[in-house]
Amino acid sequence: MKITLSQLLALAATANCAAVSLEARDTPLDVKLTSLGNSKVKAVVTNNGDASYNLFYKGTFLDTEAPVDKFHVSTAETKAPFTGIMQRLAYAQLSEDVFKPIMAGQSIEVEVELAELYELSSSGKYDVLAAGAIPYAELNSTALTGSALAFSSNKLSVDVDAAETAKIESAVSKLSKRTIIQSDCSGSRLSAVRTALSNCQRLATTAASAATSGSAS
Repeated sequence: MKITLSQLLALAATANCAAVSLEARDTPLDVKLTSLGNSKVKAVVTNNGDASYNLFYKGTFLDTEAPVDKFHVSTAETKAPFTGIMQRLAYAQLSEDVFKPIMAGQSIEVEVELAELYELSSSGKYDVLAAGAIPYAELNSTALTGSALAFSSNKLSVDVDAAETAKIESAVSKLSKRTIIQSDCSGSRLSAVRTALSNCQRLATTAASAATSGSAS
């Protein structure tokens, strides 16, 4: 199934409120999730179509660089809170490095540690699903077509040990540690910078949690 970019943006705006359809869709992309033990999963996307595409992968489960919301993760009672970041993406004048080409018949696989992105504070069964749509350009182009390729994976059940996931550092925390502060920044200025970074991390986490829970406050 191909949808337009405007439809994709509308879906993204309502994704947190809408139920996810698990039925098969007419799309060249097939996504399979498998467990790698505890809270780590592998996602493999295969292009079963005859055409090749240049996938705009940023903000999707294929994005291994940014701690974005990649899956629907839930227990039988509730959705697992997302603890990463909410990205604002540009869709014009894109560079080659924000695309991943996928040829007809090709598969791309990524590994994702769920505990880096979601709050898995309780042991037990969690259901994991990848569903959405990926904008694309024609092969060897960086101009989006205005359409997107829909995908919906299998629903994977993972058995999580909360004691083990508690040892895993969140992706946002890792990002804050990579922030470089100039060596000549000291005293009150250093204190102010550290406070600002801490506040940014807290606000980002709070905003992400509010967005995924649907809270308006």
